[in-house]
Amino acid sequence: MKYILFFSFLFILRPIHSENFMMNCTSPDFKKTLFFKYVQEESKLFARPMKSKWANFCKKNYQYEEEVECNFSDYKIIRTSIEKKNKIKIKVISLLNFYDFSLKIKNIKDAKNTDEHVEENYRCRKIKI
Repeated sequence: MKYILFFSFLFILRPIHSENFMMNCTSPDFKKTLFFKYVQEESKLFARPMKSKWANFCKKNYQYEEEVECNFSDYKIIRTSIEKKNKIKIKVISLLNFYDFSLKIKNIKDAKNTDEHVEENYRCRKIKI
């Protein structure tokens, strides 16, 4: 009886102290969907759009991105990148929170000394692993 209680207690606590987290995020206009997988032990963040393969979100450079940098802090990840489109540099800041399961993307456009900020709050939900 003791062993049954011990193993059932162990299996109940295991999901609470997980090292891997996943979430599914959808844009406010429901046109973009992203899946995120965070491996806390190795400080790695993987992402994939619909019907694509997993890629390291902190090292993946798209054709128009110049710099990509990630900062890990417990369950919060801040990814900054600089996009260059039509000779205009746009700083993109992605704020991922695996504690609240939220994603916020800020686009800071800096052209001719005027700052334009565009902010998108994605709707996210937790995915059990």
